[in-house]
Amino acid sequence: MPQPEQEKPSLRAATGAMRPITGGGQPLLSDGSRQAVAYTPLAGETTGRGAGSRRLWLIAIAVAAAAIAAAVGIPLIGRGSSSGGAARPRAVATQTDERVLFVGSSDLDREATTAALTALASGRIPELTANPTDADRVRIRRAVENALPNAAPAVRQRAAHVLAYATPPIRKALSGGQRGIFRLRVLDNMAEDGDVVWVGLDGVPFGDLELKNAGTELTVALPIGTPALLQVVAERDGGGGGVTFGAASSQGEIRSRVMNVGDREEWTVVVR
Repeated sequence: MPQPEQEKPSLRAATGAMRPITGGGQPLLSDGSRQAVAYTPLAGETTGRGAGSRRLWLIAIAVAAAAIAAAVGIPLIGRGSSSGGAARPRAVATQTDERVLFVGSSDLDREATTAALTALASGRIPELTANPTDADRVRIRRAVENALPNAAPAVRQRAAHVLAYATPPIRKALSGGQRGIFRLRVLDNMAEDGDVVWVGLDGVPFGDLELKNAGTELTVALPIGTPALLQVVAERDGGGGGVTFGAASSQGEIRSRVMNVGDREEWTVVVR
């Protein structure tokens, strides 16, 4: 025995109830606007009063779905952003995009590289311990300067600075020509308000740097042919508006997001 057909529940769109108009199959919303939604009958489906009722029912479902999607911010299939491109995902709190600083041959400090090689070849430079103290680094700097009596003072200082932080693998790479000494600039790219960051390269800490708009020179031993990893940690917010850090080379400049104290960014440095 066939079961009696159950009455379908009434659907209302978020913008108002739908009502059919006379003389056509296209519905109007309660505010009088016309809903341009088409319906193609299924194979074997008859037209007429029953088909019209089914058509209005499916149109009501489509209107309700569109209203719900608009309310929760879900883009409809086939629709892009208001700017004409593809719809963008919602922003997230964590920045995950990779930042790359390119370094060119004009950033290579040839004099300091040659001076460091000369000092290492002398055999007079103490090895860097696993957990070096400030006193250990001072002792290495003095040994480098003593090994380079004929070098210009500024060149001696740059070579001594790099070797005071160079681990045994970095020294070996310098001696073998797989690394060179490069000069970069780090800066506060917004208001100069006393921001301080901690900087490390490939796990070697360079300590805290106070940022200036004019920039501070950073002399580092970079690998040639393979990328290096630059780590930046926001240590002090000088003006209360967040910590802003930039690094520049002859190839351009990259900038951090506005960081809170304790925030960390990791950048790739590539010599080309």
